[in-house]
Amino acid sequence: MEKISSFTLEGEGVEIDVEECIAILKITKNAFVSLAKLEIGESFLKTIDKIGGDKDLKAILIINTPGTYSEEAYTDFLSAVVGNDVPNINLGEISALDRKTIVSREINVLGRIIMKKLETTKIIISALQGIVVTPFFGASLSSDFRFASVGMSFSLTHIKYGLPPTGGIAFFLPRYIGQARAVELLIRGGNIGAEKALEMGLINKIFAKENFEENCIKEAKEICTIDPRAINLTQSCIYYFQDEFKKCIDRERKLIQTY
Repeated sequence: MEKISSFTLEGEGVEIDVEECIAILKITKNAFVSLAKLEIGESFLKTIDKIGGDKDLKAILIINTPGTYSEEAYTDFLSAVVGNDVPNINLGEISALDRKTIVSREINVLGRIIMKKLETTKIIISALQGIVVTPFFGASLSSDFRFASVGMSFSLTHIKYGLPPTGGIAFFLPRYIGQARAVELLIRGGNIGAEKALEMGLINKIFAKENFEENCIKEAKEICTIDPRAINLTQSCIYYFQDEFKKCIDRERKLIQTY
């Protein structure tokens, strides 16, 4: 099976590094613009497959640089689809076709990435920095562990643009915090700071901004010392709902056609 080494997906805003038992995927550019492109999304999925086939790698650490999951990154993506500056137009000026295109791209790309994460036997860790808006908030909830830097916050900004929550958040969030609390957040929106997220069980640890990546790698290495057979069995018992999630994504795709 092919061995993974350090490389960059050229021009795609994704750097791949390997340190002992960990594959580190660093998102360095606007994640919405990068991963929503079909060819980049395909490369990202193939990379996860390659990592999955490397028996020496036990964990995948996905770390974003600050700003890549932010509201500014999101509005840049929306503006590119709409063909206008989203922050300076009224919600009513975003056409039904544009909204359908926006949500379809989010569902198709992030849905496939989440399914790939659920299927792999590697430990998946999301290392989050800066503001993380709705779609990548949802995607992070499909990881086994989430680490956050001081000052990180989840921002449920989809409501601001009259868009439904994507990134699997409607599926995963109730599993973490209960149906009633999840419904309120998804309908009313709002922000959740790192400390509050830790209290709610949405993240596992908070690290200082200084040496954030190094601390995440250190923690990941400690997790890798656990017997992989125990990890795989645990994952099989916990993540039994892949088919249920796939049905949820298929339902979202059908609903968006009437949006």
